Amino acid sequence: MKRFAKPISVGLAAIGIIYLLGFLFYSTRFQANSLYAGSDISHLTIERAKEQLESDFENNKVQLLENGNIVGELALGQIYSDFDPAADLETALSEQNAGLWLGGLFNNQPIKGRNLNEVSVDEAKIATVLETIGIDNSNRSETQNASLNYTEETGFTIQEEAVGTQINLAALSQAIIEALSHNEASIELSDYYYQPTVTAEDESIVTKWQQVKRLSDTKITYTMSGQEVTIPAVEIEKWIFFNSNGDAYLDEASVQAYVAELDAQYASLYQPRQFQSTLQGVVTIDPQIYGWTFDYEAETAALISEVYAGEDVKRQPHYKGNIFNNDITQADDIGNTHVEIDLNFQMLYVYIDGEMMLSTQVVTGLPPLMETIPGAWHILYKERDATLEGFNIQVEKEYSTPVEYWIPFDWEGMGMHDAWWQSTFGGNVWTYAGSNGCINIPVDVMPKLFDLVETGMPVIIF
Repeated sequence: MKRFAKPISVGLAAIGIIYLLGFLFYSTRFQANSLYAGSDISHLTIERAKEQLESDFENNKVQLLENGNIVGELALGQIYSDFDPAADLETALSEQNAGLWLGGLFNNQPIKGRNLNEVSVDEAKIATVLETIGIDNSNRSETQNASLNYTEETGFTIQEEAVGTQINLAALSQAIIEALSHNEASIELSDYYYQPTVTAEDESIVTKWQQVKRLSDTKITYTMSGQEVTIPAVEIEKWIFFNSNGDAYLDEASVQAYVAELDAQYASLYQPRQFQSTLQGVVTIDPQIYGWTFDYEAETAALISEVYAGEDVKRQPHYKGNIFNNDITQADDIGNTHVEIDLNFQMLYVYIDGEMMLSTQVVTGLPPLMETIPGAWHILYKERDATLEGFNIQVEKEYSTPVEYWIPFDWEGMGMHDAWWQSTFGGNVWTYAGSNGCINIPVDVMPKLFDLVETGMPVIIF
């Protein structure tokens, strides 16, 4: 037994010495496998560990990729605002049990302290560094949210969302810290492009689009002036607006403006027209009181109601005016039943359903002050045994003339009547014995004329 006692004693003494030396060594140094923020500070004093950490920290780099291509490199030391591990190291060393230094040989010793992602980073510095390597948001496209757009040419369309190339620097800053703290080699910049907050599938977009289509898909067709006119969907979309709640409504003023456009294009009242005359071929007729025009108020209200209802409609527009047959669907609303008065030839014709029923010479207004006014007129009424009264501006005298038949066609006193005082009709009689503007008819012709015509019949004078 004594043989073995001495070696054992020597061995124990050696172990004790080694342990004591380790105890003394690790009283001022970090034990084996000590890690701080991913950096190995094993066996280092606080001062050396701080130097090591600062070196590792400042030289910790990450590559910046964009769509897989390297566009730059960024070191943490370029962007941090503060990094002082001294307090953490001092606390860690004071809490370290030097007597347990042997355990550190076999286990990692993570030191409590700030992770790199807890380090304060200056985003302005990041922006500056990125700019120096050519990453500048001012030269990058903005991300666009989806939207419901409108132009007069195309109407409403959904503009799809589009991801631009501008980078969310706040998110990128955090990603850089994360990458550096986990020793990641690279970051893909496209992962940090600003993303749309509103997409084409967003409920607000879809709901508005559905409202637009429900209204604009309504098919309204007018039958007027020999044509069928269907309101284009893009036209209806001009009338659609949205209130603060996102609900679509039809703007009354916009609808009425469209009615006015139709009126100018298709209505006949106040518009010159072409007329096939008996002796002169096609002549242009000045606008007067005959014809039709849109009833703006009634038609606007009807359109709004029909579009809201969403039902297809085919009809005449609501109109005002005087159309003999109350049919504005025909291209020629004068039709083939009318009175024609040719001032050049001093002739009057009556056509019924296209057949000439009467032809007679007449005397029209005396020039230059009382000439008969040309244009498209219509018979206002018929009267027997009337007295025509007025002021003759040529001789500056009042007059009162009895006639057996009176057929006025304007509200200022022009009309057709028998002229018992005229001995001759036609030719150039009107130039020296003309009327006060009326159409003088031979006495023997007037009864037939009176019987042929009726209220509302067009009277075309040229």
